[in-house]
Amino acid sequence: MDAAQLQAFRRGHWGIEAIHYVRDVTFGEDASTVRTGHAPQNLAALRNLVIGLCALDAARQNKSASYLPRFRSAANNHRQSVIDLITRPLLNGS
Repeated sequence: MDAAQLQAFRRGHWGIEAIHYVRDVTFGEDASTVRTGHAPQNLAALRNLVIGLCALDAARQNKSASYLPRFRSAANNHRQSVIDLITRPLLNGS
């Protein structure tokens, strides 16, 4: 592996860490005590769904960054915001 390949590998690793950071800091995934059966995979899938929906919604609204932390905080206090996010059409004008 030459220096350029090593640097590309290193950068790719930190891209994955950025996603993990969102899952851990925003959702507290590392602190979760759910460890049996299919529950860990199911919760990870739900977390990924929320992250994707928030990113999609931010893109629809031409925002440069996801508003996931603010959304999660609002969702704890107002469940309708979750329902609104999930029921929005995938494409503008649809």
